[in-house]
Amino acid sequence: MATSINRLRRFLGLKVSSANFENLSNRRLEQLRVIYSQLRVDMAAVVDDLSSQTSNAAFDSSGRLKPGLHRLSMSSLESIYGHSQQRLWLLEGMRRALSDLKFNGCRQVFIGGSFVSKKGCPNDFDLLYDLKGMSLDALLDQAPRLYPRSDMERRLQIEHYGGQVLPLAASPGLSYSVVPSLLEFMLYDDRFDEYKGVVALTP
Repeated sequence: MATSINRLRRFLGLKVSSANFENLSNRRLEQLRVIYSQLRVDMAAVVDDLSSQTSNAAFDSSGRLKPGLHRLSMSSLESIYGHSQQRLWLLEGMRRALSDLKFNGCRQVFIGGSFVSKKGCPNDFDLLYDLKGMSLDALLDQAPRLYPRSDMERRLQIEHYGGQVLPLAASPGLSYSVVPSLLEFMLYDDRFDEYKGVVALTP
């Protein structure tokens, strides 16, 4: 998995979120499709149910969630991670985001970063959502904070929800089967060249 991600990061010059996929050549897009399809295969093989594990079994010796995608219900997420006042405050904001996403037809979100570790007081949370089946026009009309398009809008979003909430696709104008998803980069820690743990949840 890390090898596939490293190839993708090098291919995109380490700036996936700002890459202009519409201007990539057909040859480079085909290379990207091959790498991205391998990432999809890798990810599909590592999904498990975090709620079925004991608390300690799900984390490594440093308190980080073990590598892979871990499915949780909202109640299990609150039970495992709602153990400080700061975390309870973040969960309140996360519930607002999830409610807005569910209202707009979202069926899958992913939560990563220090929030899904054993860190006592994370500053915020990182949440990615799948736009599949959602209307972007309706989302922008009914819950524009969920789709920030500037630094100012991102700051206002964090003030409102307590965390960063972004769509999976790096380029919403192209198919998810073509462009890399931000999920691959949530799953990978480039500081240590390690694969990380991420929670998958249905709003």
